[in-house]
Amino acid sequence: MVFKGWLRETWRQIRGSYWFIPSFMAVAALLLSQLTLYMDRSIGSDWIDYWEFLFATRSDGARAILFTIAGSMIGVAGVTFSITIAAVAYASGQFGPRIIDNFMEDQGNQITLGTFISTLLYCLLVLRTVRGSDEGVGFVPYGSMALAVGLALASLGVLIYFIHHIPESIHVYHVVADIGNQLEQQADRLFSEEPPEEGTVIDLPSLDKPTYILRAPTSGYIQSIEYGTLVSRASQDNALVKLDVEPGAFVAKSMILGQVYGGEDSQDRNFEATFLIGRERSPTQDIRFLINKLIDIAARALSPGVNDPFTAMSCIDWLSAVFLRIGKRSAPSIYRSDQDGKIVLMAPRSDFETLLFDCWDKLRPYVSKDRNVTFHMLESALSMMDALPPKRALSVYYATQRLIESSLEILTHPRDREKLTELREALREAGGTEAWQRKAHQERLGEA
Repeated sequence: MVFKGWLRETWRQIRGSYWFIPSFMAVAALLLSQLTLYMDRSIGSDWIDYWEFLFATRSDGARAILFTIAGSMIGVAGVTFSITIAAVAYASGQFGPRIIDNFMEDQGNQITLGTFISTLLYCLLVLRTVRGSDEGVGFVPYGSMALAVGLALASLGVLIYFIHHIPESIHVYHVVADIGNQLEQQADRLFSEEPPEEGTVIDLPSLDKPTYILRAPTSGYIQSIEYGTLVSRASQDNALVKLDVEPGAFVAKSMILGQVYGGEDSQDRNFEATFLIGRERSPTQDIRFLINKLIDIAARALSPGVNDPFTAMSCIDWLSAVFLRIGKRSAPSIYRSDQDGKIVLMAPRSDFETLLFDCWDKLRPYVSKDRNVTFHMLESALSMMDALPPKRALSVYYATQRLIESSLEILTHPRDREKLTELREALREAGGTEAWQRKAHQERLGEA
Protein backbone atom coordinates (compact mmCIF):
# COMPACT_ATOMS: atom_id res chain seq x y z
CA MET A 1 0.00 0.00 0.00
CA VAL A 2 1.02 3.62 -0.40
CA PHE A 3 0.76 3.73 3.39
CA LYS A 4 4.28 2.30 3.61
CA GLY A 5 5.69 5.03 1.41
CA TRP A 6 3.68 7.66 3.25
CA LEU A 7 4.96 6.32 6.56
CA ARG A 8 8.58 6.44 5.39
CA GLU A 9 8.24 9.96 4.03
CA THR A 10 6.38 11.18 7.12
CA TRP A 11 9.04 9.70 9.39
CA ARG A 12 11.76 11.38 7.30
CA GLN A 13 10.00 14.73 7.62
CA ILE A 14 9.47 14.23 11.36
CA ARG A 15 13.16 13.45 11.88
CA GLY A 16 13.99 16.55 9.86
CA SER A 17 11.83 18.87 11.96
CA TYR A 18 12.92 21.12 14.80
CA TRP A 19 10.03 20.10 17.04
CA PHE A 20 10.17 16.28 17.27
CA ILE A 21 13.33 15.70 19.34
CA PRO A 22 12.81 18.84 21.50
CA SER A 23 9.21 17.75 22.17
CA PHE A 24 10.34 14.25 23.06
CA MET A 25 12.99 15.64 25.43
CA ALA A 26 10.45 18.03 26.97
CA VAL A 27 8.10 15.13 27.76
CA ALA A 28 11.04 13.23 29.23
CA ALA A 29 11.84 16.26 31.43
CA LEU A 30 8.23 16.36 32.63
CA LEU A 31 8.30 12.68 33.60
CA LEU A 32 11.74 13.01 35.17
CA SER A 33 10.59 15.91 37.34
CA GLN A 34 7.67 13.87 38.67
CA LEU A 35 9.98 10.94 39.39
CA THR A 36 12.56 13.00 41.29
CA LEU A 37 9.88 14.86 43.24
CA TYR A 38 8.31 11.55 44.22
CA MET A 39 11.70 10.32 45.43
CA ASP A 40 12.22 13.53 47.41
CA ARG A 41 8.86 13.09 49.14
CA SER A 42 9.53 9.42 49.83
CA ILE A 43 13.12 9.70 51.08
CA GLY A 44 12.78 13.01 52.86
CA SER A 45 15.49 15.57 53.46
CA ASP A 46 17.52 13.95 56.23
CA TRP A 47 20.22 12.83 53.77
CA ILE A 48 21.16 16.45 53.04
CA ASP A 49 22.65 16.71 56.55
CA TYR A 50 25.57 14.61 55.33
CA TRP A 51 26.01 16.75 52.20
CA GLU A 52 25.43 20.25 53.48
CA PHE A 53 27.96 21.73 51.10
CA LEU A 54 25.66 20.78 48.20
CA PHE A 55 22.19 22.29 48.56
CA ALA A 56 21.49 22.84 52.21
CA THR A 57 19.43 25.94 51.45
CA ARG A 58 16.09 27.23 52.54
CA SER A 59 13.09 27.65 50.32
CA ASP A 60 14.07 31.15 49.21
CA GLY A 61 17.52 29.97 48.17
CA ALA A 62 16.05 26.97 46.33
CA ARG A 63 13.67 29.22 44.43
CA ALA A 64 16.52 31.56 43.51
CA ILE A 65 18.64 28.70 42.17
CA LEU A 66 15.84 27.17 40.12
CA PHE A 67 14.64 30.54 38.85
CA THR A 68 18.17 31.50 37.78
CA ILE A 69 18.65 28.26 35.86
CA ALA A 70 15.23 28.55 34.18
CA GLY A 71 15.77 32.19 33.23
CA SER A 72 19.21 31.52 31.76
CA MET A 73 17.91 28.54 29.79
CA ILE A 74 15.16 30.53 28.08
CA GLY A 75 17.70 33.18 27.10
CA VAL A 76 20.22 30.66 25.78
CA ALA A 77 17.46 28.79 23.91
CA GLY A 78 16.43 32.01 22.18
CA VAL A 79 20.00 32.82 21.18
CA THR A 80 20.56 29.26 19.98
CA PHE A 81 17.42 29.36 17.87
CA SER A 82 18.48 32.68 16.34
CA ILE A 83 21.94 31.34 15.50
CA THR A 84 20.41 28.23 13.93
CA ILE A 85 18.06 30.25 11.73
CA ALA A 86 20.92 32.55 10.71
CA ALA A 87 23.05 29.53 9.77
CA VAL A 88 20.20 28.03 7.74
CA ALA A 89 19.66 31.34 5.93
CA TYR A 90 23.37 31.61 5.14
CA ALA A 91 23.57 28.04 3.89
CA SER A 92 20.45 28.50 1.76
CA GLY A 93 21.92 31.57 0.08
CA GLN A 94 25.39 30.10 -0.31
CA PHE A 95 24.62 26.50 -1.32
CA GLY A 96 21.03 26.67 -2.59
CA PRO A 97 17.57 26.30 -1.05
CA ARG A 98 17.58 22.52 -1.46
CA ILE A 99 20.34 22.29 1.14
CA ILE A 100 17.98 23.31 3.95
CA ASP A 101 16.95 19.66 4.44
CA ASN A 102 20.47 18.77 5.51
CA PHE A 103 20.42 21.37 8.29
CA MET A 104 16.89 20.54 9.36
CA GLU A 105 17.88 16.87 9.71
CA ASP A 106 20.99 17.72 11.74
CA GLN A 107 20.31 16.00 15.06
CA GLY A 108 23.02 18.02 16.80
CA ASN A 109 20.97 21.20 16.42
CA GLN A 110 17.78 19.42 17.45
CA ILE A 111 19.32 17.92 20.59
CA THR A 112 20.83 21.28 21.52
CA LEU A 113 17.44 23.00 21.39
CA GLY A 114 15.85 20.07 23.20
CA THR A 115 18.42 20.20 26.02
CA PHE A 116 17.75 23.86 26.78
CA ILE A 117 13.97 23.52 26.54
CA SER A 118 13.85 20.38 28.71
CA THR A 119 16.11 21.95 31.37
CA LEU A 120 13.85 25.02 31.44
CA LEU A 121 10.71 22.90 31.76
CA TYR A 122 12.26 20.69 34.46
CA CYS A 123 13.25 23.68 36.60
CA LEU A 124 9.79 25.27 36.28
CA LEU A 125 8.06 22.04 37.32
CA VAL A 126 10.33 21.63 40.33
CA LEU A 127 10.10 25.34 41.24
CA ARG A 128 6.35 25.22 41.72
CA THR A 129 6.69 22.59 44.50
CA VAL A 130 9.10 24.55 46.71
CA ARG A 131 7.35 25.80 49.87
CA GLY A 132 8.62 27.59 52.94
CA SER A 133 7.62 26.94 56.54
CA ASP A 134 5.47 30.05 56.52
CA GLU A 135 3.37 28.49 53.75
CA GLY A 136 2.38 25.45 55.76
CA VAL A 137 4.43 22.29 55.60
CA GLY A 138 7.81 23.33 54.23
CA PHE A 139 9.24 21.32 51.34
CA VAL A 140 12.57 21.76 49.55
CA PRO A 141 13.25 19.02 46.92
CA TYR A 142 17.02 18.75 47.42
CA GLY A 143 17.38 15.76 45.10
CA SER A 144 15.47 17.49 42.32
CA MET A 145 17.59 20.60 42.83
CA ALA A 146 20.77 18.56 42.52
CA LEU A 147 19.56 17.17 39.21
CA ALA A 148 18.59 20.67 38.04
CA VAL A 149 22.11 21.90 38.64
CA GLY A 150 23.42 18.82 36.84
CA LEU A 151 21.20 19.63 33.87
CA ALA A 152 22.47 23.22 33.91
CA LEU A 153 26.07 21.97 33.74
CA ALA A 154 25.12 19.58 30.93
CA SER A 155 23.45 22.46 29.09
CA LEU A 156 26.67 24.45 29.38
CA GLY A 157 28.55 21.58 27.75
CA VAL A 158 25.93 21.35 25.00
CA LEU A 159 26.25 25.10 24.41
CA ILE A 160 30.00 24.74 23.91
CA TYR A 161 29.36 21.85 21.51
CA PHE A 162 26.80 23.93 19.63
CA ILE A 163 29.18 26.88 19.22
CA HIS A 164 31.70 24.47 17.69
CA HIS A 165 29.13 22.56 15.65
CA ILE A 166 27.49 25.48 13.83
CA PRO A 167 30.62 26.74 12.00
CA GLU A 168 31.55 23.15 11.23
CA SER A 169 28.10 22.34 9.82
CA ILE A 170 28.17 25.28 7.35
CA HIS A 171 31.73 24.56 6.25
CA VAL A 172 31.51 23.85 2.55
CA TYR A 173 33.56 20.66 2.65
CA HIS A 174 31.37 19.21 5.40
CA VAL A 175 28.20 20.14 3.50
CA VAL A 176 29.46 18.54 0.29
CA ALA A 177 30.74 15.46 2.14
CA ASP A 178 27.40 14.93 3.89
CA ILE A 179 25.55 14.99 0.57
CA GLY A 180 28.20 12.73 -0.96
CA ASN A 181 27.78 10.19 1.84
CA GLN A 182 24.00 10.24 1.40
CA LEU A 183 24.51 9.74 -2.33
CA GLU A 184 26.77 6.74 -1.77
CA GLN A 185 24.22 5.18 0.58
CA GLN A 186 21.48 5.74 -2.00
CA ALA A 187 23.66 4.20 -4.71
CA ASP A 188 24.22 1.13 -2.52
CA ARG A 189 20.47 0.68 -2.18
CA LEU A 190 19.66 1.08 -5.87
CA PHE A 191 22.58 -0.75 -7.46
CA SER A 192 23.55 -4.34 -6.71
CA GLU A 193 26.97 -5.47 -5.57
CA GLU A 194 27.74 -7.68 -8.58
CA PRO A 195 29.59 -6.36 -11.63
CA PRO A 196 27.54 -5.81 -14.79
CA GLU A 197 26.15 -9.12 -15.98
CA GLU A 198 25.64 -10.31 -19.51
CA GLY A 199 22.11 -9.72 -20.72
CA THR A 200 19.57 -12.45 -21.13
CA VAL A 201 16.61 -12.76 -23.44
CA ILE A 202 13.42 -11.51 -21.76
CA ASP A 203 10.21 -13.30 -22.73
CA LEU A 204 7.56 -10.59 -22.62
CA PRO A 205 3.88 -10.99 -23.37
CA SER A 206 2.52 -9.11 -26.33
CA LEU A 207 1.80 -5.47 -25.52
CA ASP A 208 -1.38 -4.80 -27.41
CA LYS A 209 -3.96 -2.23 -26.48
CA PRO A 210 -3.81 -1.54 -22.72
CA THR A 211 -6.81 -2.58 -20.68
CA TYR A 212 -6.35 0.22 -18.16
CA ILE A 213 -4.49 3.56 -18.01
CA LEU A 214 -2.89 4.68 -14.76
CA ARG A 215 -3.35 8.40 -14.17
CA ALA A 216 -2.01 10.69 -11.46
CA PRO A 217 -4.66 11.37 -8.79
CA THR A 218 -3.09 14.74 -7.95
CA SER A 219 -0.31 17.08 -9.05
CA GLY A 220 3.15 16.97 -7.51
CA TYR A 221 6.43 15.10 -7.39
CA ILE A 222 6.53 11.33 -7.20
CA GLN A 223 8.25 10.74 -3.87
CA SER A 224 8.15 6.94 -3.89
CA ILE A 225 6.58 3.97 -5.64
CA GLU A 226 5.66 0.75 -3.86
CA TYR A 227 7.09 -1.61 -6.45
CA GLY A 228 6.47 -4.68 -4.28
CA THR A 229 2.79 -3.86 -3.96
CA LEU A 230 2.55 -3.24 -7.71
CA VAL A 231 4.07 -6.67 -8.40
CA SER A 232 1.68 -8.34 -5.96
CA ARG A 233 -1.44 -6.70 -7.39
CA ALA A 234 -0.39 -7.27 -10.99
CA SER A 235 0.27 -10.94 -10.24
CA GLN A 236 -3.13 -11.34 -8.60
CA ASP A 237 -4.78 -9.76 -11.62
CA ASN A 238 -2.66 -11.77 -14.08
CA ALA A 239 -1.63 -8.49 -15.71
CA LEU A 240 1.51 -6.65 -16.83
CA VAL A 241 2.02 -3.10 -15.55
CA LYS A 242 4.25 -0.81 -17.63
CA LEU A 243 5.21 2.45 -15.92
CA ASP A 244 6.22 5.62 -17.76
CA VAL A 245 7.58 7.53 -14.75
CA GLU A 246 10.03 7.00 -11.92
CA PRO A 247 10.52 8.63 -8.49
CA GLY A 248 11.46 12.29 -8.77
CA ALA A 249 9.30 13.03 -11.81
CA PHE A 250 6.70 15.79 -11.66
CA VAL A 251 3.21 14.81 -12.74
CA ALA A 252 0.11 16.89 -13.20
CA LYS A 253 -3.32 15.64 -12.22
CA SER A 254 -4.66 13.07 -14.72
CA MET A 255 -1.23 12.71 -16.36
CA ILE A 256 -0.45 9.16 -17.50
CA LEU A 257 1.66 7.16 -15.03
CA GLY A 258 1.60 3.91 -16.96
CA GLN A 259 -0.51 1.24 -18.61
CA VAL A 260 -1.91 -2.10 -17.55
CA TYR A 261 -2.00 -4.93 -20.10
CA GLY A 262 -4.22 -7.92 -19.58
CA GLY A 263 -6.05 -8.59 -16.36
CA GLU A 264 -9.73 -8.38 -15.62
CA ASP A 265 -10.09 -6.35 -12.44
CA SER A 266 -7.40 -3.72 -12.97
CA GLN A 267 -9.67 -0.84 -12.04
CA ASP A 268 -10.46 -2.50 -8.71
CA ARG A 269 -6.79 -3.10 -7.88
CA ASN A 270 -6.22 0.61 -7.28
CA PHE A 271 -2.74 0.65 -8.78
CA GLU A 272 -2.60 4.44 -8.40
CA ALA A 273 -2.50 4.05 -4.61
CA THR A 274 1.04 2.69 -4.86
CA PHE A 275 2.33 6.15 -5.92
CA LEU A 276 3.18 8.65 -3.20
CA ILE A 277 2.90 12.17 -4.66
CA GLY A 278 3.91 15.24 -2.67
CA ARG A 279 4.83 18.90 -3.00
CA GLU A 280 8.61 18.34 -2.89
CA ARG A 281 11.13 15.79 -4.10
CA SER A 282 12.36 13.17 -1.66
CA PRO A 283 15.74 11.38 -1.66
CA THR A 284 14.12 8.11 -0.55
CA GLN A 285 14.12 6.57 -4.05
CA ASP A 286 15.31 9.55 -6.11
CA ILE A 287 19.09 9.44 -6.62
CA ARG A 288 18.92 12.32 -9.11
CA PHE A 289 17.73 14.61 -6.33
CA LEU A 290 21.00 14.17 -4.42
CA ILE A 291 23.08 14.45 -7.59
CA ASN A 292 21.31 17.71 -8.42
CA LYS A 293 22.19 19.04 -4.95
CA LEU A 294 25.91 18.69 -5.71
CA ILE A 295 25.40 20.14 -9.19
CA ASP A 296 23.56 23.10 -7.66
CA ILE A 297 26.41 23.79 -5.23
CA ALA A 298 29.01 23.50 -8.01
CA ALA A 299 27.02 25.81 -10.31
CA ARG A 300 26.67 28.44 -7.58
CA ALA A 301 30.35 28.18 -6.76
CA LEU A 302 31.25 28.86 -10.40
CA SER A 303 28.89 31.84 -10.72
CA PRO A 304 30.54 35.28 -11.12
CA GLY A 305 29.17 36.43 -7.77
CA VAL A 306 30.84 33.60 -5.82
CA ASN A 307 33.79 32.51 -7.99
CA ASP A 308 34.86 29.57 -5.81
CA PRO A 309 36.30 26.90 -8.13
CA PHE A 310 37.61 24.73 -5.27
CA THR A 311 34.08 24.11 -3.99
CA ALA A 312 33.11 22.99 -7.49
CA MET A 313 36.14 20.68 -7.53
CA SER A 314 35.01 19.14 -4.25
CA CYS A 315 31.56 18.46 -5.71
CA ILE A 316 33.16 16.84 -8.77
CA ASP A 317 35.33 14.66 -6.53
CA TRP A 318 32.28 13.27 -4.72
CA LEU A 319 30.32 12.82 -7.95
CA SER A 320 33.26 10.94 -9.45
CA ALA A 321 33.44 8.70 -6.38
CA VAL A 322 29.75 7.87 -6.67
CA PHE A 323 29.91 7.16 -10.41
CA LEU A 324 32.95 4.98 -9.85
CA ARG A 325 30.99 3.15 -7.18
CA ILE A 326 27.92 2.46 -9.31
CA GLY A 327 29.96 1.94 -12.49
CA LYS A 328 31.29 -1.34 -11.08
CA ARG A 329 27.82 -2.66 -10.36
CA SER A 330 24.91 -3.81 -12.44
CA ALA A 331 22.06 -1.38 -13.02
CA PRO A 332 18.67 -2.22 -11.50
CA SER A 333 16.56 -4.19 -13.94
CA ILE A 334 13.51 -2.58 -15.51
CA TYR A 335 11.69 -5.93 -15.20
CA ARG A 336 10.18 -7.39 -12.07
CA SER A 337 8.76 -10.87 -11.69
CA ASP A 338 6.30 -12.45 -9.31
CA GLN A 339 6.91 -15.56 -7.25
CA ASP A 340 6.27 -17.77 -10.27
CA GLY A 341 8.94 -16.00 -12.31
CA LYS A 342 6.44 -14.29 -14.59
CA ILE A 343 7.25 -10.68 -15.51
CA VAL A 344 4.43 -8.49 -14.21
CA LEU A 345 6.08 -5.05 -13.97
CA MET A 346 8.17 -2.89 -16.31
CA ALA A 347 9.49 0.24 -14.59
CA PRO A 348 12.04 2.75 -15.93
CA ARG A 349 15.24 2.83 -13.89
CA SER A 350 18.20 5.18 -14.02
CA ASP A 351 21.36 3.39 -15.14
CA PHE A 352 25.01 4.45 -15.06
CA GLU A 353 25.12 5.95 -18.54
CA THR A 354 21.91 7.95 -18.14
CA LEU A 355 22.97 9.41 -14.81
CA LEU A 356 26.49 10.15 -16.05
CA PHE A 357 25.50 12.01 -19.22
CA ASP A 358 22.74 13.88 -17.41
CA CYS A 359 25.16 15.01 -14.70
CA TRP A 360 27.94 16.03 -17.09
CA ASP A 361 25.55 17.86 -19.39
CA LYS A 362 24.22 19.89 -16.46
CA LEU A 363 27.73 20.74 -15.24
CA ARG A 364 29.22 21.44 -18.66
CA PRO A 365 27.93 25.04 -19.16
CA TYR A 366 29.48 26.09 -15.85
CA VAL A 367 32.64 23.98 -15.81
CA SER A 368 33.72 24.79 -19.37
CA LYS A 369 34.11 28.49 -18.46
CA ASP A 370 36.69 27.80 -15.73
CA ARG A 371 40.03 26.32 -16.82
CA ASN A 372 40.95 24.94 -13.37
CA VAL A 373 37.66 23.10 -12.87
CA THR A 374 37.70 21.87 -16.48
CA PHE A 375 41.12 20.30 -16.09
CA HIS A 376 40.19 18.85 -12.70
CA MET A 377 37.02 17.27 -14.10
CA LEU A 378 38.88 15.75 -17.06
CA GLU A 379 41.60 14.39 -14.77
CA SER A 380 38.94 12.87 -12.52
CA ALA A 381 37.38 11.25 -15.58
CA LEU A 382 40.77 9.84 -16.53
CA SER A 383 41.12 8.26 -13.11
CA MET A 384 37.61 6.82 -13.36
CA MET A 385 38.28 5.26 -16.76
CA ASP A 386 41.27 3.33 -15.43
CA ALA A 387 39.09 1.61 -12.81
CA LEU A 388 35.81 1.03 -14.69
CA PRO A 389 34.76 -1.86 -16.92
CA PRO A 390 35.38 -1.21 -20.65
CA LYS A 391 31.80 -0.32 -21.60
CA ARG A 392 31.38 2.04 -18.67
CA ALA A 393 34.79 3.62 -19.30
CA LEU A 394 33.81 4.22 -22.91
CA SER A 395 30.71 6.11 -21.72
CA VAL A 396 32.93 8.33 -19.57
CA TYR A 397 35.18 8.94 -22.59
CA TYR A 398 32.25 10.07 -24.73
CA ALA A 399 31.03 12.35 -21.92
CA THR A 400 34.45 14.01 -21.75
CA GLN A 401 34.40 14.84 -25.44
CA ARG A 402 31.40 17.13 -25.01
CA LEU A 403 33.19 19.02 -22.24
CA ILE A 404 36.39 19.30 -24.27
CA GLU A 405 34.54 20.65 -27.29
CA SER A 406 32.78 23.30 -25.17
CA SER A 407 36.02 24.26 -23.42
CA LEU A 408 37.91 24.65 -26.70
CA GLU A 409 35.35 27.24 -27.76
CA ILE A 410 35.81 29.26 -24.55
CA LEU A 411 39.43 28.76 -23.47
CA THR A 412 41.47 30.56 -26.10
CA HIS A 413 44.86 30.80 -24.43
CA PRO A 414 47.41 28.66 -26.30
CA ARG A 415 48.61 26.89 -23.14
CA ASP A 416 45.05 26.03 -22.10
CA ARG A 417 44.26 24.64 -25.53
CA GLU A 418 47.50 22.70 -25.50
CA LYS A 419 46.65 21.12 -22.15
CA LEU A 420 43.14 20.29 -23.36
CA THR A 421 44.67 18.54 -26.34
CA GLU A 422 47.02 16.62 -24.08
CA LEU A 423 44.15 15.52 -21.87
CA ARG A 424 42.12 14.46 -24.89
CA GLU A 425 45.03 12.30 -26.06
CA ALA A 426 45.50 10.87 -22.58
CA LEU A 427 41.81 9.98 -22.41
CA ARG A 428 42.02 8.36 -25.82
CA GLU A 429 45.16 6.41 -25.04
CA ALA A 430 44.47 5.40 -21.43
CA GLY A 431 44.06 1.67 -21.93
CA GLY A 432 43.49 2.28 -25.64
CA THR A 433 40.20 3.58 -26.88
CA GLU A 434 40.21 1.03 -29.67
CA ALA A 435 40.64 -1.75 -27.13
CA TRP A 436 37.70 -0.36 -25.15
CA GLN A 437 35.58 -0.28 -28.25
CA ARG A 438 36.44 -3.91 -29.06
CA LYS A 439 35.67 -5.02 -25.50
CA ALA A 440 32.49 -2.96 -25.38
CA HIS A 441 31.44 -4.45 -28.71
CA GLN A 442 32.07 -7.94 -27.33
CA GLU A 443 29.96 -7.12 -24.28
CA ARG A 444 27.10 -5.95 -26.48
CA LEU A 445 27.33 -9.19 -28.48
CA GLY A 446 27.13 -11.12 -25.24
CA GLU A 447 24.01 -9.22 -24.23
CA ALA A 448 22.29 -9.75 -27.55
